[in-house]
Amino acid sequence: AAETDGCLALAPTETAGDWDAVLNTVPCPIWGAAELEGFGDAMLIELASPPYGFDLDAARALGRRIVPASGLPGKTAPESAAAALEKTILAILKERQAAI
Repeated sequence: AAETDGCLALAPTETAGDWDAVLNTVPCPIWGAAELEGFGDAMLIELASPPYGFDLDAARALGRRIVPASGLPGKTAPESAAAALEKTILAILKERQAAI
């Protein structure tokens, strides 16, 4: 979905680069100290729910600030967020049904 919208989706090991901002949507720790250093001075925005994807302790140790924005889509555009969730859930259910 990120790539469809013109963004670059990264694997957890692909952090080195000249990033303006990095948005995490993965709700489990995947970005540790080494990955956080690879993001350079990029703004780090946490969209996932706890336990979050950015290691908050590692970020603090590195002097990095994580912008907390959990639930942002639902808070700022609840109808659009609900429509996107509905579309995704229905697509998953359709895929599962086809696999049976």
